[in-house]
Amino acid sequence: MTLYDLIFPPMCPYCGELTGDVRESCERCAKLLEAEPHKTPLDCGAVCWSVFIYGDSTQKAILDYKYRRRKQSGKSFALTLTRIIEEYIGRDNIDLITGVPAKKDYSGSRFDQVMFLMKRLTKITGIPNRQTLMLTRKKQFQHSLNKDERRENVKGLFRVILPDDVKDKRILLIDDVVTTGATLDSCAEELLNSGAKSVVCLTLAW
Repeated sequence: MTLYDLIFPPMCPYCGELTGDVRESCERCAKLLEAEPHKTPLDCGAVCWSVFIYGDSTQKAILDYKYRRRKQSGKSFALTLTRIIEEYIGRDNIDLITGVPAKKDYSGSRFDQVMFLMKRLTKITGIPNRQTLMLTRKKQFQHSLNKDERRENVKGLFRVILPDDVKDKRILLIDDVVTTGATLDSCAEELLNSGAKSVVCLTLAW
């Protein structure tokens, strides 16, 4: 074992579990990565594909990626999402990758985890990406809200920036986690109402 490995021990990029002397997924995550992804129907008619169940170590890994800027984990997550694109959605069925917009951060210090995934997916697949959505007001926290309250909370929250960017496009909409689906549903509905041909959603966890 090298000095680097002693300081930064090999761990699973998906859950953070120590993996001995190899820098790859642990046995549990490897099985999850090979399993069929979860499919969540949205009210607008779109569907959302998700890889992991959001809990325990997977939750920690996603939160570390999001708030501690673990970009190496982001690269691994992007590879995982690419598998879902190729095996379940179809690369040829996507014209544009976009994402749920992050909360406004006027300091410029916030890490946009969704934008990072979008750019990595473009690098891997060659599908162009563009942030097509914007927030119309400050987004409120939804952790304590039920499904109906979340749906009301995001009503009118998102707006397409330039409708011509999405017109007649088959769009892949990215976010990190789907819970009730209210946020993704609101975004997808806005894209469809602005002329998108179709929308399919993809998240790390559900």
